[in-house]
Amino acid sequence: MTRRDVRYDVVVIGAGAAGMMCAATSGLRQRRVLLIEHYPVLGEKIRISGGGRCNFTNINAGPANFLSHNPDFCKSALARYTPRDFLALVERYRIGYHEKKLGQLFCDDTARDLIAMLKAECDRGNVEWRMPCSVDAISREDRAWRIATPLGAVCCDSIVVATGGLTVPKIGATPFGYRIAEQFGLAVVAPSPALVPLALPPDALARYGDLAGVAVDVEVADGLAVEANRDLLEQALRNLGENAAKHTARGSVVLRAYGNGNTVTVEVEDSGPGINPEVQRHVFDRFYRGERDAHGFGLGLAIVRESVRTLGARIELDSSPGEGTVFRILLAPARVREEVPTA
Repeated sequence: MTRRDVRYDVVVIGAGAAGMMCAATSGLRQRRVLLIEHYPVLGEKIRISGGGRCNFTNINAGPANFLSHNPDFCKSALARYTPRDFLALVERYRIGYHEKKLGQLFCDDTARDLIAMLKAECDRGNVEWRMPCSVDAISREDRAWRIATPLGAVCCDSIVVATGGLTVPKIGATPFGYRIAEQFGLAVVAPSPALVPLALPPDALARYGDLAGVAVDVEVADGLAVEANRDLLEQALRNLGENAAKHTARGSVVLRAYGNGNTVTVEVEDSGPGINPEVQRHVFDRFYRGERDAHGFGLGLAIVRESVRTLGARIELDSSPGEGTVFRILLAPARVREEVPTA
């Protein structure tokens, strides 16, 4: 450490969600904080998460939901700062959010709202920034930490490495944190892929690219069987599923199947804008494109109706503006063939 080194109480390396949260909290506790980020764009991993809306917390999360060789590791942290504490911060910044399923919370508009929130919290804590700025070396000198950077060296009492893992190198992910852990003798569990991209060929991407951010849930009762042409039923369900996803900008699509003894019902439900009564009268007409369809030829639902008729089944529509839509196919259950024992 030299006299020219700038002194801080805390230096945080990595300005992702954890790094900004840590820096802001330290600054608001009257610590002098420096936040170092090597990537030129702030919060890129936040921006792309959750289909661009960032699944920022789960209101039901607890210690049992975290994997660790030391199961007690996260208990104190989660007891002192719960998901509802972070939700209170989101609400204080008036960021709209919604629950998709099982407690998962997403932004209504864009993940950039959360990035702006975390940056604002850092500003409230008077956090200083070096961005973009790489870290050349870290050393321990005179009971302090010394961090060498191209913009000059700094020293501090506490250092936080919040550089994340190896996911998505294109947005700045590096093995920096692993190297620092090894440098100071910390045990590192060999990393293995946990997040991998879903790559689609161009024709499939053109067809399904709008589905990013839409969850699909499947609820199927046990022991169901129907007497139906598999190809026709598959075609009908595929068209209904694509139609539901196309009109669900956020939320979920649910495929549900259940029986009552005389009928097997298959439902495709979306949380989209719903269909007004006038449009409902024409949705199965060939070449009809309602207010929900700016593109296409108006054949998808007409094909569904023809497929269902050929199956000897019937289809129902249940929808109200602002409350989503349910298409319901009612099928005959398969007859159970009793085996006759041979003599």
